[in-house]
Amino acid sequence: MEIRKLSADEMKDIYNTHLVKDFPPAEVTPLFRMKSLMERGLYRCFGFYEENKLQAYAFLLKDRKSNALLLDYFAVCREVRGQGIGSQALGILQRECSHDDVLLLEAEDPAFTADEDEQKTRSRRISFYHRAEMQDAPFVSRVFGVEYLIMKYPLAGDPSSDALKKVYRSLYWTKLGLLLTALKIRIRKK
Repeated sequence: MEIRKLSADEMKDIYNTHLVKDFPPAEVTPLFRMKSLMERGLYRCFGFYEENKLQAYAFLLKDRKSNALLLDYFAVCREVRGQGIGSQALGILQRECSHDDVLLLEAEDPAFTADEDEQKTRSRRISFYHRAEMQDAPFVSRVFGVEYLIMKYPLAGDPSSDALKKVYRSLYWTKLGLLLTALKIRIRKK
């Protein structure tokens, strides 16, 4: 499998063809915001290809103050799901980002849905990331009413718990600016 950094036009095509179908509407960042971040060097978009056919994609937000990344969107194309492509693509992405300090991601917390099927889906997603050596961060977040478990993959660095929280908040400031007031981060009680 080959990884390619996407141009703005390629990102727009994947956004319109895949991303808006792969993620709930409430979780989809407007395209104009992604393009603006990309133009400023704060948004990296990658496609994973096999024989020139898109298999998966990853959109990452780069923190404006540090070498941290947030895996904003990651999905395998519907027609090739369940074939191990996600694991392969995530491993390639981790190697591609090895010069950055840490890769963060948000996974919807299974404890915060009453729907049994959704709980299973969320739990499977978290297990997938654990198999890819992602670690639980020492805090969770609630963003626009959605409860997330935060996971990390140390790359060139492994920030302390306090530093990681600051980086996470900074990533959201990079993405949302003044809309950040709706973000609440709380420490997970163990």
